[in-house]
Amino acid sequence: MSSFKDSAGRDWNLRFDGILLADLRRALGINLADLTGADYLTLDRDQALLALVVAHLVKDQLAAHRVTREQFAADLVGQSLEDAQAALWEAAKVFFPPRRLSELQSSYATLRGQWEAMGPTLLLLGQPGVPAMMGDALARSMMTHVSTSENSKASSSAIGQAATPSNAATS
Repeated sequence: MSSFKDSAGRDWNLRFDGILLADLRRALGINLADLTGADYLTLDRDQALLALVVAHLVKDQLAAHRVTREQFAADLVGQSLEDAQAALWEAAKVFFPPRRLSELQSSYATLRGQWEAMGPTLLLLGQPGVPAMMGDALARSMMTHVSTSENSKASSSAIGQAATPSNAATS
């Protein structure tokens, strides 16, 4: 089980199970069982949402510590918030089968790289006063790039007639 301390020095344990993750998805719209890694990236980028998710995951422990969710959140700051995020990943490592965990980590790394490359531009385009035409042009350009990447991956695979060696029957 993954654990961390809040800023008041209390120990907390994080664990995942299917029911708890389904409840989290229902309550907060966060799906930590999704192998795309999108919600892990969201939590990486939104520390307030991370605190809310962690508070949900430890809700059964709050009474034992005699703290409210609000008191817990108030003590989930700074290093303790970073430790809670690390414990979240440790809980994922315990929950997922190795192959699925590898898929999650790979997807997360890809999304994080894409965000680091495009995030600042997307944030800039969302600012007031930026012409919609500029955002539309960038979106079209990005979609063209994604389509080109996918097509080049598909064309490099061994599919189709060119990949089939000729023999007397096909000649």
